[in-house]
Amino acid sequence: MGRPKTELEGVHTSRTDLVVVIAVGEGAARRICNVHVPIADLLETNVGHLISREAARSLIAAWTDVPLDWE
Repeated sequence: MGRPKTELEGVHTSRTDLVVVIAVGEGAARRICNVHVPIADLLETNVGHLISREAARSLIAAWTDVPLDWE
């Protein structure tokens, strides 16, 4: 099985977060996930790592239908 197809659906902000909407998979297996990155974290020097970590967690949860264990 190959990697699932991923597409950027959109980007928007809430009062506290930058929200990136990503679609994973195709057809009946397609899942939508929202990656929430706190706006305060965007000022950190390691912002790329933070975004990558949250995106990975959200994509895995969307693909496997496992709810995220938010801290």
